[in-house]
Amino acid sequence: MKYPANRSYVLWLCLLLTLGALTIQARYGVPLRWVQQPAPPVPASAPVAQPTHPARSAKPVLAAAPVQSGGTYNITPSVIAGGGARSSGGSNVAEGTLGQGLTGQSSGGTYALEGGFWPGAGVQGQAPTFIPAAALSRQQGSPAGAAVTVGTVSDQQVPAGNLTVTQIAGGTATGINVTNIVNTNGTITAQISAACGATAGTIRFQVSNGSLTGTGDLPINVTANTPPTLTYANASVNTGGVTTVNPATGPSDNGTLNSIALQSQGTYTGTISVNNATGVVSISNAAPVGTHTITTRATDNCGALTDTSFMLTINAGCPAITVNPVTLSSGTAGVVYQQMLTQTGGVGQINWSISAGNLPPGWSLNAATGQLGGLAVIIGVYNFTARATDTNSCQGTRTYTVQIKPKAKADFDGDGKTDLSIFSPTAAPPFPNWSVINSGNNATVTQQWGAGYAPYFDDIVPGDYDGDGKADHAIWRGADSLWYIRRSSDGQPFVQLWGANYAPYFDIPTPGDYDGDGKTDIGVFRRSGTWFVRRSSDGQNMIVTHGQQDDIPVPADYDGDGKTDLAIFRPGAIAPAPNWIILNSSTNTITSIQWGAGYAPYFDTPVPADYDGDGKADLAIWRGADSIWYIRKSSDGQAILQFWGANYAPYFDIPTPGDYDGDGKADIAVWRRSGTWFVKRSTDGSFLIQNQGQSGDVPVPAFGVR
Repeated sequence: MKYPANRSYVLWLCLLLTLGALTIQARYGVPLRWVQQPAPPVPASAPVAQPTHPARSAKPVLAAAPVQSGGTYNITPSVIAGGGARSSGGSNVAEGTLGQGLTGQSSGGTYALEGGFWPGAGVQGQAPTFIPAAALSRQQGSPAGAAVTVGTVSDQQVPAGNLTVTQIAGGTATGINVTNIVNTNGTITAQISAACGATAGTIRFQVSNGSLTGTGDLPINVTANTPPTLTYANASVNTGGVTTVNPATGPSDNGTLNSIALQSQGTYTGTISVNNATGVVSISNAAPVGTHTITTRATDNCGALTDTSFMLTINAGCPAITVNPVTLSSGTAGVVYQQMLTQTGGVGQINWSISAGNLPPGWSLNAATGQLGGLAVIIGVYNFTARATDTNSCQGTRTYTVQIKPKAKADFDGDGKTDLSIFSPTAAPPFPNWSVINSGNNATVTQQWGAGYAPYFDDIVPGDYDGDGKADHAIWRGADSLWYIRRSSDGQPFVQLWGANYAPYFDIPTPGDYDGDGKTDIGVFRRSGTWFVRRSSDGQNMIVTHGQQDDIPVPADYDGDGKTDLAIFRPGAIAPAPNWIILNSSTNTITSIQWGAGYAPYFDTPVPADYDGDGKADLAIWRGADSIWYIRKSSDGQAILQFWGANYAPYFDIPTPGDYDGDGKADIAVWRRSGTWFVKRSTDGSFLIQNQGQSGDVPVPAFGVR
């Protein structure tokens, strides 16, 4: 700054430093003067180094930071001892003398500076500032919600984003909670909530640069807590009936709901309850006839209450509603089940539902029509209660028990029972070569399909290929790799190229429901150990290596998931080596078990089937030499031994296990080559002995027994 020559300006640097009883005053252009007594001389042994003259600065600075003219700054003793003050013009103020005699004295004091700068390292500048945002509003008892801007901060020495901000005491508001304070480049955000008893005022924030602090007060407006919102519309129900009353509005609150409870049920004497969270009122055993006032009470986190009432009208008694039929027939795994439920009594549209228990997997109940059923593939016994509800909420129920049984082998009439049936290989057209005694009506049905004589040598492969619950007549002509299937659903033929019964393959036909869609899939086992399956569900091919030369394929549902599992019986495996090796379709894991012996002198024949009715095929062999069946139950691993049939001269029986009595369990059975069936029923242990066929015929239920 330049000054006119004809005017005199005096730059005063007022230094008020209290050191005990000592006060120093300095004025520009005037030698330093002690107010009380001269300072003691500095010992010669400890000279004080004189500071170098700082370069002239066009802009006043203080410790390398800009200085506001007339500002007030705190100076430490070390700074005073290290140099003097300068004016903005560059001349020294008390140059070289300000620090002398002050070393070791009491702490620094407060100095008023007009321009100039202090060169020492310990100089502290102006305090940081906190500028509060506009007033915020909060409601008593409400949660904090999202973070909001509470102010901005700045400082001349430290970047704004590096300043530390805290909430401190000193504000006038009460019950205000401040959390999650964040400084983003000088913009300060926080989450603010008001307690139930909060009052309006200010909350104080402090900003710090590490040396100095500043404060600012943010105004907070507080509105009163409001009680919960909850209302109901009037409702009606017939006497003895059941209904629920949902809130018309709410429940809601600016804070949180602590409880919803029944406050009064007036003259109502039936059963009533209120869901503590949703406010839904449940009515049952409605009584007495008339109109009743029901009152509920909602309480929030601040203790505010809302009592709301609705009128419940109970009409005269419900008519009797009877659900039909009285019982349900058994279902078959893999076969679509359909049954229409009906009712007598009730008013208006009937709504159907399952009020207890569980339907078989794959079944459903149509709420509008009462149509019950579906496709179940998991066998078992299922208990459930069907409920019919009319427009007045009057109800009728019936409890059912239904059994889903496995699909019976060779069930040509679809009654869930294995039919006695034979195939005559030598019968040529027009003579029939299939003869079936339907278990449903004991009638004999014949059919010509395929040829078991040269040059065809067809193999019978009966199965439910069209998924209608009935076995289809089917043969595999391995010489030309063709499957000929006569569908029972419409009598139409289906022809499919699959497998080969010539050198070097000599495939073994192994149809089964490998994809669990209720339809038999075409499949073969190649003697080298590879399975080839054509899935009926999507027409895709499944090729899996499982087994080796000389193994016997024994596909069945061993894990009870409704799908045929790839499995082999290894005749040459000697205990303790496993001879049953099963690839479980449900887990894609291998189960290996030793059961029976396929080598001399036993020559056991594998006869897997579900003998215990648990929905899983049991490991079983027939030791024909001693006429004993050895069955390992899948339900508990226990063994069943049964004497039945004879595989020695002159009988040479053929094992034909199947569910001949329709109880969901495989029955032990043989067909004697002279043309006689011997069946031991699992239902009551009684015998079925029936003549059918003659020597040279093939018993159809024996398919798959090798």
